[in-house]
Amino acid sequence: MKTVTACLLPISRNSIPIQRMDAALTLSRGDVRVNWGSGAVDMARQPLRDANQVTSQQKLLHSEQSRPLVLSYPAERQRDSPCWSMERSMHPRSRLKIKHPMSNWYENWIDVTYPIFPGMTGWPGQPETKFDTLSCIHCGDQAKVTMLHFSAHSGTHMDAPNHFMAEGIDISRFPVHVGLGPVRIAAIDCEGPVLPEHLDAYEARTRPLEPGERLLLRTPNSDKAFWLQDPFDTEYRGIGPEAAKWIGQRKLALIGVDYLSVGPFHQGNPQTHRALMSANVWIIEGVDLRKIAEGDYEMICLPLKLAGSDGSPIRILIREV
Repeated sequence: MKTVTACLLPISRNSIPIQRMDAALTLSRGDVRVNWGSGAVDMARQPLRDANQVTSQQKLLHSEQSRPLVLSYPAERQRDSPCWSMERSMHPRSRLKIKHPMSNWYENWIDVTYPIFPGMTGWPGQPETKFDTLSCIHCGDQAKVTMLHFSAHSGTHMDAPNHFMAEGIDISRFPVHVGLGPVRIAAIDCEGPVLPEHLDAYEARTRPLEPGERLLLRTPNSDKAFWLQDPFDTEYRGIGPEAAKWIGQRKLALIGVDYLSVGPFHQGNPQTHRALMSANVWIIEGVDLRKIAEGDYEMICLPLKLAGSDGSPIRILIREV
C-alpha cells in the first residue's frame, strides 16, 4: 500500500469554502473530483500517474473570483502536517480515500495543570483544601461520591475580573475564544518581580508582542520541585505593577504565571491585578511550566462555568508549533 498526501492551500478569502467533507474525496484514473455532500466540484482532469510519479503533480481548483487552490501529491506522507492524508493501492483502478485533517488533533498535547489534592499549598489565610467522602464502595455503598472544599484560586486557576473589580464580570462569562489558540511562553530570569525591562529583553530576542496575543511567563518559580507540597513561598516571582501596565499597553488577551498569584506578595499585588483587568487582560495563575521551554505553542485553557464566582480551577494543555 502506497501513501500519498494532498494539501489544500487556500490563496484567497474568496476561494471555494472547504468547511467539511461529508463524502470522501476520490481520485480515479483520469479524473479528480471533490464531493461536498449534495454538490461536487470537478478539478483538472489529468491522468493520475503511478503513485511513485505523483510527487510533482499539481492540480488547480479555481473559483470565479480568486486565484487557484493548489492540490499537490507528495510521495511520502507527513504524519504531523495539516494536510489531507490518503491511501492508494497500486492497482490502476483503485481510489484514494481521504481522512479528516483533525484525525490526529489530540496528539502531542502537554498537560501543564497542577493537580488539586487535600493539604496542597494555598494562599495564606484561606482554608485548607479538603476532600470529604460522602459514600464509599469499599464501605458497602453503591458508588463513591466526594465533596470538595477548596478556594476558587487553588492550584492552576483563572481569575475573573470581579476578583479585584467591583463591576467586573464573573468567571462564567469568560469568552471561550481567549483560552483557545496560539500562546507564547517567555523565559524570564528575574531575582524579584517581573519588570518592564525583562519583557523588553524578551521582545528583543524574539519578536514584538501584538495586540490579542497570549503570553505565559516561565520564571524561577518553575525551577523548584513540586512546590504545592511546600510551605507557601512569599518570595515567589510575580509581575510588578509597572510590568502589568506594560502588558496592558500591549493589549494582550491573556497573561499567565507559574505561581499562585500574578502579582508580588509583599507589595503591588492588587495594583498588578487591577492594571491587567482594567486593560481586559485575562489572568491565569499556577501554570506548571517546569518542563516547558520558551517558544511558540497552541493552547487549550478553559475554566469551570461557575456562576458568580471570582475564579475557577482550569485544565490547560499546550502543544509546540
